[in-house]
Amino acid sequence: TRQFKKDWEGIDLAEPDLIVTHQTYAGAEAGSMVLDGIPNDWFSRHGKRPHVPVVSGDVPGPQRCGNVTYAGAAHPIRFGDHHKTRVLWWTGEKLVSVKYPAIKKWKLELFKPEDLNLMPDVRRGDQADVTVKLPRAEFASWEDAQKAVYRIAEEKGVLVHACRLMERKSRKREREAEDGAKAPVALD
Repeated sequence: TRQFKKDWEGIDLAEPDLIVTHQTYAGAEAGSMVLDGIPNDWFSRHGKRPHVPVVSGDVPGPQRCGNVTYAGAAHPIRFGDHHKTRVLWWTGEKLVSVKYPAIKKWKLELFKPEDLNLMPDVRRGDQADVTVKLPRAEFASWEDAQKAVYRIAEEKGVLVHACRLMERKSRKREREAEDGAKAPVALD
């Protein structure tokens, strides 16, 4: 709700043992941003029991923000997310964090499709956003390389979200780029 004061006006906060919301509270972090939102001590200031745990699910990263515990997403949201996945269990007296073996969403860079077989952490059920780096001289074989990525992924039980081609530059050209060389470079 954007009008929490008005919307929550009639809620009896005298007796709850646990409050569960899907809201953003001030001070929560999303990546490198600190979010604005409902004051994280709102329930403790308006209830008769100031230390009632509040759980929210609006921010995907698990964290504590004042009196609010963000459960975090039980699975990765974006490709490349690496937060530990969990679920929260309410015992009737306290919250317990339970590790949850969720899928992973990988951002993979391969030099050849077979490199996918060399990644033991990529498991059945995982998803991957794949970039294959080929030298410009091998661009004509891109269609075969892309098909091989999909075939190997299917054999491993991995769902490929996207498979992209990127030029793999020679070491000399990579060093020149790192050194900030401005001279035009002829393409192979």
